[in-house]
Order: sequence, then C-alpha cells, then structure tokens
Amino acid sequence: MSKTNYQKITLEDKEPLIKERHRMTAILENVYRRIADEKYDFTETDFSKQYLGKCGTYFAYLKSTGKDVSVDALLKLWGRLNIEHQTCASAISRTDRAF
Repeated sequence: MSKTNYQKITLEDKEPLIKERHRMTAILENVYRRIADEKYDFTETDFSKQYLGKCGTYFAYLKSTGKDVSVDALLKLWGRLNIEHQTCASAISRTDRAF
C-alpha cells in the first residue's frame, strides 16, 4: 500500500481567496453607500430586495459571513444599475440646461 502525502493547507494559502471575498463585499458596500446617499430612507433591506433581487437580509448575511455574492445577484445589480444609468442619460439628453 502506498502512502499518500496530504498537503497541509495553511491560512497563508487561503489568504488570496479571503482577500477576494472581502474585496467583493467592499465593492457591494460602496455601491450601497452611493445609492443610499442619493435616495432618501434607503436601507440595506431595500438594497437586498431591489438591487440584488434577494430577501431583505441577504446583504447583511453577506457582510456577516464573508460569503460570496451569487452570480444571480450580481447580474440583477448590473441590470438595475444599467437601467438607472440609461434613464438618467436619457433625461440629461432632453434637458436644455448643462449639468
């Protein structure tokens, strides 16, 4: 019978993955803060439901656990932000005043 050598995984080995997860959470927090600055009484629950297409506690869950955001939620976020961008761009193009 042959011996199997198992490689011990250390915290240093996991560090790039952990940093990437924290980076994605930081990006979502940045997006949330920017939207909240523009919208009166906008909450993390609103962000989870309206922008990520998930239940009201989803964003809080991501922040507290460090879990990865789902691809579905990222696509919904992109779609919503894209629609809002197009709406603003269209409104700006119809105005007489320069911004």
